[in-house]
Amino acid sequence: MLRASAVPLLVVVLALAGSAPAESPFNVDFFCGWGGCYRPMEWTPVEIGIAGTLTEPFAGSVTISAQQDGLNTLNISHEFVLTPDIPLHLPLVTKLAFGEDKCTVRIADKRGRTQWRYDFDLWSISAANRALTVVREGDLLIGLVGYRKFGLLQLSKQSVSKSPVGMGQVYIADKLPRMVPWDWTGFTCLDLLILYDPDWTAFNRQQLNAVAQWVSNGGRLLLVLGSRPLPADNAIAELLAFELQQARQTTVPPAILKKWQLSSAEPETVTCWPLKPKPEARICRPEDSNGDACLFGTGYYGFGRMGVLTFDPSTLTDKQKANSSRFWVGLIAAVLEDAQNKPAKSQEQVTTEPERRMGFATMWPLTGDLTHPDRKEGGIQVTLGGLEPGSYRMTSYHNNPYSQHSRIDIYVDGALYSRNNRQSQVMDDRAAAIAITDLKVSDGNDVAIEFRPVSSSMNRRAVLCGLEIVKLQAAGDSRTRILRVDFGATGQIVAEGFIGLGLPTSDRKDIARFDESDGLPPGVTITLKPTNAEDTLQFNPSPSVPARARGYRRVVATGFPSSRSIEFVEDAGSPENIPNEREYAIGQAQAATNTIMEHLYAISEMRPLSIWWVILLLTALAFLLGPVDYKLLKRLDHLPLTWFTCALWITLFTVGAYYGVQALRGGKMQLRAVTVLDGIEDNNCTWSAAYLGLFAPHNADYQFAGLEKNQWWSGIAPMEESIWAFGRETAARNIYCFQHDGGNLPYSLPVNIWTMQCLLNESPLPDLPFTAELARKGDELVLKIVNQSDSPILKGCVIFGGDMVFDFVDVPARADKEFRGPLRHRKVWTDYNTANYPGRFNCEMAFFAQGCLQRTQAISAYLAHGAGVVCAEYDNAPLSVRVKNHSCDYNHVQLVRLVVFPGDTVSGRPAKE
Repeated sequence: MLRASAVPLLVVVLALAGSAPAESPFNVDFFCGWGGCYRPMEWTPVEIGIAGTLTEPFAGSVTISAQQDGLNTLNISHEFVLTPDIPLHLPLVTKLAFGEDKCTVRIADKRGRTQWRYDFDLWSISAANRALTVVREGDLLIGLVGYRKFGLLQLSKQSVSKSPVGMGQVYIADKLPRMVPWDWTGFTCLDLLILYDPDWTAFNRQQLNAVAQWVSNGGRLLLVLGSRPLPADNAIAELLAFELQQARQTTVPPAILKKWQLSSAEPETVTCWPLKPKPEARICRPEDSNGDACLFGTGYYGFGRMGVLTFDPSTLTDKQKANSSRFWVGLIAAVLEDAQNKPAKSQEQVTTEPERRMGFATMWPLTGDLTHPDRKEGGIQVTLGGLEPGSYRMTSYHNNPYSQHSRIDIYVDGALYSRNNRQSQVMDDRAAAIAITDLKVSDGNDVAIEFRPVSSSMNRRAVLCGLEIVKLQAAGDSRTRILRVDFGATGQIVAEGFIGLGLPTSDRKDIARFDESDGLPPGVTITLKPTNAEDTLQFNPSPSVPARARGYRRVVATGFPSSRSIEFVEDAGSPENIPNEREYAIGQAQAATNTIMEHLYAISEMRPLSIWWVILLLTALAFLLGPVDYKLLKRLDHLPLTWFTCALWITLFTVGAYYGVQALRGGKMQLRAVTVLDGIEDNNCTWSAAYLGLFAPHNADYQFAGLEKNQWWSGIAPMEESIWAFGRETAARNIYCFQHDGGNLPYSLPVNIWTMQCLLNESPLPDLPFTAELARKGDELVLKIVNQSDSPILKGCVIFGGDMVFDFVDVPARADKEFRGPLRHRKVWTDYNTANYPGRFNCEMAFFAQGCLQRTQAISAYLAHGAGVVCAEYDNAPLSVRVKNHSCDYNHVQLVRLVVFPGDTVSGRPAKE
């Protein structure tokens, strides 16, 4: 009996032993981001290390799969050959969505059979257990390669990021030279890369070229020289605006030490590599020099900017280490901001008061407001003193009625008056409240302006967030800005270009006076008091969170979009009012990309069907299933057949509905595209960003022809303004790409019937489709443009600093044309708004989208240095990318920008001929 029982038991044991998985011959390491930091929906470096116990070479592929946004999963494949006993390092790049919980890595052989697979966990409910740290829109991410000396890694504890969306954290993420990405996309998530005296022999050619490409596309680089010389044939040396001289000892005088916020009691002696501007460098600045030894300089390369520190700061005496964070903040800010290189505006370039367009992506929220918190029947009186006699225009900003605050009437010297409407009430919309009021100032008189709440069902409360005063000139419509004030508690980062006035939030005052000591222009004073003697004033700070999360706070545009920068604080810790860690607010680039996709989706086939078609179909079906079917079968005396006839009617209507929708929405395959090409004259720096939408009338996997190996493709999807880590959408679409030889190319694009798949393509180009020459004398311009394309230029303009614009139209294909005329003052780009007008696509939105925003910021800096930018729009230029083996309609909006230096002088240096 025991023998009979043992036989089945032995069979089961052997079966289980035979089904046990064999030990994998692969050992895989997975590293993601910069020091574990990443920006959601942006290119992120991934390092995969593969080692094995194989006895023969293995040829196969590795595939990385992860959700990149709320709609798409990006599947990246890379082929490799693993040699026995030799570990393999694969530097790849991918995109990860906010809150993505896993990244799947799979190794397959040449036949596609899976040999190894693992899901790496990325997200956890507990922040301490997460493999990745999310870098938000207002945060600053600094990559570090090389030495980590002189308190550099401690910088994040004594600095904060300042940006248009408020205050954020500073992250220092370091990498070993062998882990540095091989492709320029691996650096796009960084705001700054610091190369601190690295071992140049540890880099390969691909890594150095990747850094150079990234800088040319708008990256920021800080190079710290030390004991290791920079080879002349190094790609980093080629992009410098300076030549490095022989190393020598020099003295750092107390004046420079003081500027660097170091101890200046005694001079310091360092070994440096002095800088000399290259003859061909148009815009470079020796920031700090001791005689003929330039110790620190900044300059431009392409659309990027870089700074060079010529000595190792760790060689300074120990007494300087206490101020190391201040030292680094000053250098980093000089590279990021270019504050010293912006020339002051002349009287001929006075600014105008623009009509404010409310668009969250390009607006800076003012940081506080002024209220009378007791909510009595009274308002706020602002008395302006010290203004010269003349006519002025005041723009005041308020919380709107939707924020539970009353409308406001504005009184000037006791008289009800406002330019906008007869009732003099503050205009309101979904996002803000704004009023424009004209003032007249007599000699020696002050102007009293009252903001009174209008009686309503809402709280009777006057709220003043800020104001701006411009003086109107007698001739023409020109004007000069006098002051811009942002009311709020002290110690806040206020909107760019505004003066922050306010008292601590714990104080209430019955009167407050500000003057030159608070940052106002000399002689100008502002006095504040409540109109009701029983009331008091209070200055209220606002959280440093994205504007859209402020509960309909008022926001103000301040010109070209600025990038993130850095500011020193004694103890950064965690910034106040950190947003919910499970929430991510999109930035300006994604908001602009959303509007581009609205244009791509704007075809009749993508519009929702009218509800009346559904009602008509259901009514007809109900009528056939009910009276018609019943009466017909009853008359034929075949009522039991109703089971068959009902199924027949439903089948017929299902088939009819399918082909009916096909007739209404099917249409023809369409590939719609918006492309932005940017370049700089006499500079091997040309970049492209293309936004494409492929509409398919049938389910299929589609492939593209005409792809270049240096292109970087990824999916794009419309995103909500706030994304939550939990309850996210599950990506329903897959994009399959092959990543190799400096590119990421799609080899399979599944598109569902009657839907559109949107893609982004970023790549360098050999040249632009036109060339241009500019000659400017005052406000007169001569433009010579040569169109080298087979498509005509519909229209275009030339833009200079100070919003001086020259418009031109109609340049035929393969032709050159000359235009002459005056420059006119008109707001361009700064009036950018993320809201489309019905039936109209604002092409300028593309300049602020993903892949273009960093170049737009660089172009604004070039304009400040005296350059001009020639912008052109082409008439449905042919796309280089085509859909394989399918008939397709193509719609292409091509925008081209070329930075040109006029023929006279630029920033004090002769322009190149």
